[in-house]
Amino acid sequence: MTQYELNPFTRKMERTSETQKGQLGEVGSSGDLMYFDDINDQWFQASHTSETTCKGMLGILLGSGSSGGTGEFLLNGTFKTTGLNKAATYLVGSTDGSIVADGSSGEPDTEDYVIRVVGYAKSTTELVFDPDDSYYTLGAESDDDTEMMTQTLTDILSTLKIINLHMSLITDVHLRDSEVE
Repeated sequence: MTQYELNPFTRKMERTSETQKGQLGEVGSSGDLMYFDDINDQWFQASHTSETTCKGMLGILLGSGSSGGTGEFLLNGTFKTTGLNKAATYLVGSTDGSIVADGSSGEPDTEDYVIRVVGYAKSTTELVFDPDDSYYTLGAESDDDTEMMTQTLTDILSTLKIINLHMSLITDVHLRDSEVE
């Protein structure tokens, strides 16, 4: 369900929040951050320890529910809660279903952990939930990345050698021209 509100400045109706009902794949509590598993058509708790649970559609469970039951999920809009850090950016947390303020303990800091922004705290009780579509996985460089960087550095060094050779030839020609005069 999408809610709209009249913007007094533009005099147009604007979306203020969007919710969706769906089946829970596990027990959930009000405020849990959930991801939609499109293979099973169910919602499960998100965690930054797994890329699978961080990509795709995220929602906040509105109310509690049991596995197999129906829940309502906030897809974007304002979520009322407590204990937020005003003006902080919030990310997918490490505990299943949690969010964490950027820069606090519990934020992703280990190889293979996922960083995905889910919103920001408008106040200590209001989270503006608007998950970013992009995410970043922390980790060591893969062999493919190392090969690509090595090739790029090799190409740069080759280009610099060619430039150096051209500069040397230009200098030689300029010096010879000076000697002729």
